[in-house]
Amino acid sequence: KQWYQRRVRGFLIFVNFSINKISSEFLSIIQVKMKATLLCFVLLALPLLLQSRRDSWNSNSIEWVPNPIPAGSYFVIPYKKKRMTPLRFKTETWMPQKVGVVFSYHASYSLTGYLEWDEATWDVTLRSCTETGKMWNVPADPIRIWELSWNSRALTIRCNGKKVWKYKYANIRGNFYDGRCGPLYSESEGPLESVRFLHRAIIISADEPTPTYNVPVVYYKKLKKNRRPAKPPAAPVMYAGQGTTIISAYDPIGAGNFF
Repeated sequence: KQWYQRRVRGFLIFVNFSINKISSEFLSIIQVKMKATLLCFVLLALPLLLQSRRDSWNSNSIEWVPNPIPAGSYFVIPYKKKRMTPLRFKTETWMPQKVGVVFSYHASYSLTGYLEWDEATWDVTLRSCTETGKMWNVPADPIRIWELSWNSRALTIRCNGKKVWKYKYANIRGNFYDGRCGPLYSESEGPLESVRFLHRAIIISADEPTPTYNVPVVYYKKLKKNRRPAKPPAAPVMYAGQGTTIISAYDPIGAGNFF
């Protein structure tokens, strides 16, 4: 009888050990499968999350509403940060010209910035920051949508969704490289109030050619979908001469107080 009890007790111990081992192995397999499934999900979802974060070109919740720009006019666009960030506009280039963007800031004294690029050479100049830079990989399509964005460290230009130029005016800690460029374009000295697109200027010198500028055909504002349409844009501020401004060689773009 004792022998029988020992055999039964040993059998029960063996069954209990086997069950525990199988359970632990089964749980380990389940945990491994769950981790593998979670990893696959993260790997599949991460590119989509990154794409939606950095590319607002086809946003599902925001649509960009075009506002036509009257031809042959030198005008002022009131800048609305929430509705116009980044600054977006469209050009149609059938003959290479220059594109000039004038930034007016609010501060204790008048501040004005200026960005210009040449569609023939893609040389780009950011006033008070750099003499001449060079855009890269600009789309060949003559119809281009430009985006200008800036933060505490750099100003970036995108064309048809591709980055074509970037200028850094501060290091990674946010310290400006100089006291004029970074504080101006990062809006640390005053918020951006208005934007103007240069149309045409007559240089008072027979030796210098008359520059012409490719004025954008529309600029864009953000509008949340499924909302009432925005009110028609206010009429741009028109200047005498319908876009032609007499200026001097001292102020070659006739845009005001520049550094």
